Amino acid sequence: MKYFAIVLFAILIPLVCKAQVELNSHSTNIQTPPIIPCNPNTFWAVHYDPNGAFTANISEFTLTNSTISYNGIVATGCPGMSLAYANYNLAIGNGGTFYSIDYIQNHQIFMYDGSSWMPFGNPGPGNYHVLAGFGNKLAAIDFWQNTSELKLVIDYNGIQFDTIYNSGNDTSIATQSFTYDSNFNIWFINGPDPWGTPASTLCKIDTAGNIKAEYPLSLNSQYFSALTGCLFISNNTLYVYFGANHPTYPSTLMPFNIINDSLEMGTPIPFTFPDVYDIKSCNQGTLTSISEVPESLKELSVYPNPVRDQFMLHLPYRTSPEATVQVFNLQGEIIYSQKAGEQSPINCSSWRRGIYFVSLLEKGKARITKKVVVM
Repeated sequence: MKYFAIVLFAILIPLVCKAQVELNSHSTNIQTPPIIPCNPNTFWAVHYDPNGAFTANISEFTLTNSTISYNGIVATGCPGMSLAYANYNLAIGNGGTFYSIDYIQNHQIFMYDGSSWMPFGNPGPGNYHVLAGFGNKLAAIDFWQNTSELKLVIDYNGIQFDTIYNSGNDTSIATQSFTYDSNFNIWFINGPDPWGTPASTLCKIDTAGNIKAEYPLSLNSQYFSALTGCLFISNNTLYVYFGANHPTYPSTLMPFNIINDSLEMGTPIPFTFPDVYDIKSCNQGTLTSISEVPESLKELSVYPNPVRDQFMLHLPYRTSPEATVQVFNLQGEIIYSQKAGEQSPINCSSWRRGIYFVSLLEKGKARITKKVVVM
């Protein structure tokens, strides 16, 4: 009996040890829930906190089709106006959370731990203003001495930064925002001088800093006053936030898609949340060229509608510059007309309150008609 017990013990011990080793090896792959969960269609906006000195709050929003719903404040006391979200906690590996950079004091990067902001790392000498993150990656833009360098975190403790892209002095400066896609490519808006000249190109680089694609932009406004530093990708669509000072699309979230290797604006989405400084998403997806034009881009849209003083027309994809836009009153009289190629805001401040009809005419025939309400 004693001999049997010894043999049984000798057999069971290796099995128990083996099971324990397997358990331990699997447990290293188990992550605790993220501090800030990544919900479908979620994006976050960092905005000024009027009750704090040089601090901001972070609010959560849900974007469903063209409707934005406000979910409330999810983090307070953000030390900077820039925001990044990494799906994997770069410091302790326990899930996704926010990162921000203190550009007022020493350009220290901070991480949100669920209740407060803790120092995460210092990228070194530079004038860092903007962050972006995805997965286990975090990047920052350095605006030091008229250069703009994208820098990428190469280890998880937030200490080591490597320069992966340098635009050079006053030649091609990345403007106020940039973002990752789910393939770890970095997208940013490029221009010769973000302080005065309109940005001209959307650029894509890989993690080695190689330029993979460039798409021309045609937006007739100064990006520094109009953009306020907000660009992000969500569900395979690029979104650019135009601030309250934008002359054409004030307080608007503008979607962009790449159609047949050309960057095309989608239908404007009103986003009137005040004092927005940066926006980020966690459901990036990939921004790739498509050949089929979405139905939403085939329509004529009026923005805003109803309207008080002026409104903007968003013309369908590939509208001819020679097409004509006409506005009719209820009596069928033409009260406004312009060429599509001369598109500009339509001033309706002197019009009587009521219903009007906006038509897009090509070759003299009405192609699309929309109703607009003047209040």
